[in-house]
Amino acid sequence: MGEGLGQRLGDALAPRRAATQDWQLDVNRASAAEWQRLPGCTAPQADLLLRLQRGGVQLSGVEDLQRLLNLDPLTLEQWRPLLVFRWYDAPATIQNPVLVPLNQAGGQVLQEQLGLSPDRCRRLLRERGRSPFLDLADLQLRLQFPPQVIEAMIGKVEFTPAEPGPRLPDPQASIASGGPAAASPVEGPGGRRPNPKRPGGERQTEGRQEGRRGPKLPLTKG
Repeated sequence: MGEGLGQRLGDALAPRRAATQDWQLDVNRASAAEWQRLPGCTAPQADLLLRLQRGGVQLSGVEDLQRLLNLDPLTLEQWRPLLVFRWYDAPATIQNPVLVPLNQAGGQVLQEQLGLSPDRCRRLLRERGRSPFLDLADLQLRLQFPPQVIEAMIGKVEFTPAEPGPRLPDPQASIASGGPAAASPVEGPGGRRPNPKRPGGERQTEGRQEGRRGPKLPLTKG
């Protein structure tokens, strides 16, 4: 081969020369180094293509690639002789990176690992506090981030549900099981329950009854 394995195909005729020397790029299995051999292919574009591979996304033709990377016609024509589109039954076996747990990660992790601005981090955390995100589509629907921001998260995040908080005891269950909530009021003297509206219970009632009778006055002769 006239082109080294890690050398970028720089001029317009280099891709055609590489194709005649049996060097081709398997679109649905190519590595980042292979992608970046193509003239005009940037590191972010190669990163996106590899993340799609890990997610099981496969491209079926040059039109898919052009729409995905927004390639200009000249670049597409330079790449075309080298591209091979094979279909695979299983996703590419690429070493998976550590994914960011989007429903648990703090603001600093979101900024460092995902490149989110402080304002977008605050919006994400505030909305996440209302309810966890289900997937990238749910996140986009609720936050309305630009498409390129959502695209950059593909293959970098996971949506594990947030851990539930402490569960309070059910008062109805306590009553049904005869717990403290089911205890009967303390009975007063004579087996009667004190009236909550009358502090002192039975004693106050007896005092009022004596007050109604009044004291007996001694009889005097006139």
